[in-house]
Amino acid sequence: MTAISLTTVIRGGGDLGTGVAYHLHKQGARVIITELAHPKMVRHTVCLGYAVYNGAQRVEDLTSQLMTIDELHSQTQASGIIPVLIDSETSLIELLKPQFIFDCRMFKYDLPDQRPLAPAVIGLGPGFTAYSRWDDIPKGSAGEMPNVDYVIETQRGEHLGDIITQGRAIPNTGVPGVIGGESSRRLLRAPQAGTFTGTRQVGDLIEAGEIVGYVGGKPVISAIAGLLRGLVHDGLEVSAGEKIGDCDPRGSAVSAFKISDKAHKIGEAAAEIYRKLLPRLHE
Repeated sequence: MTAISLTTVIRGGGDLGTGVAYHLHKQGARVIITELAHPKMVRHTVCLGYAVYNGAQRVEDLTSQLMTIDELHSQTQASGIIPVLIDSETSLIELLKPQFIFDCRMFKYDLPDQRPLAPAVIGLGPGFTAYSRWDDIPKGSAGEMPNVDYVIETQRGEHLGDIITQGRAIPNTGVPGVIGGESSRRLLRAPQAGTFTGTRQVGDLIEAGEIVGYVGGKPVISAIAGLLRGLVHDGLEVSAGEKIGDCDPRGSAVSAFKISDKAHKIGEAAAEIYRKLLPRLHE
């Protein structure tokens, strides 16, 4: 583990953001997660950002804790706790003045230029266009309007985890990746707009046709059998058709409490960027 430590903000502590936090933390980065007040995390058992609901969250050997900015100032990196701060905009980022920002919010639509927020800004997946300030890219070759230094590919397949120094990630297809032979049918969607109430828990093995919860009195029914790998927080307001859960057809062969291979692959790419830029940002 490197002795040098620079502040790194991860915007969005969902499952992919947690994979990034895991690998950066192992590199010795001082990781801080910023989150919404009421995030809609489907795979919440592997989301460090879920501390906004629980006060603290354990994912494998990492622990996150919800803090205020004042509590953060009194917390030391030696504690090993990853702070989670609620910041719907960028006001806390302006106070934290991080050297690295990893934007893991997965909005999947184009955002304004994020590069003024920190010396190194990295975006995950669609919505980001890279033009690295840190690589030898000819002037005038930016192409589309860039908004980050690097993009990490999040689409499943041969390019998952690729580091893009110029250009965009693969566009969002709207079709979930295939797992265990299933794609769209593995997702649980809200049958109508309303308040979600769960009747099963993440980690349960369920049958095809089983009810896992209700939205405004209407049942949420799994189309397939498998492991209930994700479900949003009870009491959340959801929109009709919104993704609110995930059933993994591989069943007991997988765990709902382990960081996914996909998140690890993306986290490894994040750590590679961190290692590359760390000496230069520390100068």
